[in-house]
Amino acid sequence: MVFKFFPYLGEKEIEIFLSISTYQIAGNNETILKSGKTDKTIILILQAAASAYNISKDGRELSEYLKAEGYIIAGPKVFNDEIQNLTIESIGETHFL
Repeated sequence: MVFKFFPYLGEKEIEIFLSISTYQIAGNNETILKSGKTDKTIILILQAAASAYNISKDGRELSEYLKAEGYIIAGPKVFNDEIQNLTIESIGETHFL
């Protein structure tokens, strides 16, 4: 299935990618990634969609983006040691790596 989204990758590269990935399924409106962490999680959506949002200082939910199958989703702080400010939730039954 990963080849469908990245047809330019060779078999070896896909095997490497899959070896560091975990296939997961989240039900509708389940939290896939919670803000406040410093881990380096990047998600590839295989089926359905996910939304990313943060909470403003006055407690309002601020939508950042919505991604569907074939897209990689992560907060920009994943590339440094800052605390992640995005929460990512599934929309429908979401399959992801």
